[in-house]
Amino acid sequence: MGSLMKFAIVGIGNKLKADDGFGPEVIRKLKKIVKNDILLINAGDVPENFLKEVVNFKPSKILIIDTVEFKGKAGEIKIFDSNEIDFKSFSTHKNSLFVDYLKKSLRCEIKLIGIKPKTTEFGKKMSKEISKGMEKAVEIILTQINY
Repeated sequence: MGSLMKFAIVGIGNKLKADDGFGPEVIRKLKKIVKNDILLINAGDVPENFLKEVVNFKPSKILIIDTVEFKGKAGEIKIFDSNEIDFKSFSTHKNSLFVDYLKKSLRCEIKLIGIKPKTTEFGKKMSKEISKGMEKAVEIILTQINY
């Protein structure tokens, strides 16, 4: 398990906005599985507040977990390289400054593991589609970090 690589996993989202809570919920699940050698951050909807922590950790690979708007069905999961997408238009959050800063500060691989939300309406519960996709997302992440 594990390797010489250092991994940082950042879950982004707001649990009060239905499916938008996907990122933080994935981090909660990962905390029960992975060891302390992996940086796990529940960034809520303010990932920029955790830039210093991520940069100081000096990861070899960063995985950002978030809801993402793309063509597909609710609950579908896609993996994007940081240069593949425009975070301003794809993510349900405005992560472009967060990712741009990480790219400039670190020489590491950055990927976005995104799930297509059904709803991000305030006060609603997470949809069944996203709940079902949660375990698959955890499996994908564990594969990405060689766990």
